[in-house]
Amino acid sequence: MPLEGQAFTEVRNIIPQFTAGVNLPIDAIKACVKFIEQTEAQYAIDPASVVDLTSVDLPLVGRSRFKVHYITVTLVIATGTYTFDYNESAANIDSLS
Repeated sequence: MPLEGQAFTEVRNIIPQFTAGVNLPIDAIKACVKFIEQTEAQYAIDPASVVDLTSVDLPLVGRSRFKVHYITVTLVIATGTYTFDYNESAANIDSLS
């Protein structure tokens, strides 16, 4: 468990990797960090509940609720390696209602 003032991501050596040569909007990067933080928090509570992912397409929302970022994620939970392959950003129609 993290020490006081530490995040779960600071306890393990988390290694995020982004697709080379692709420009990501800053909000898409924040969405990826949010995904890592949520996944690592769940892993700290119940490691068996988090599984590896292989090229799974996910809609991620960063700080702006008006945008959704479509990102393909590969995760190796044992090593803390997260690979993000950015596809596109679009308006988040769910936030408009």
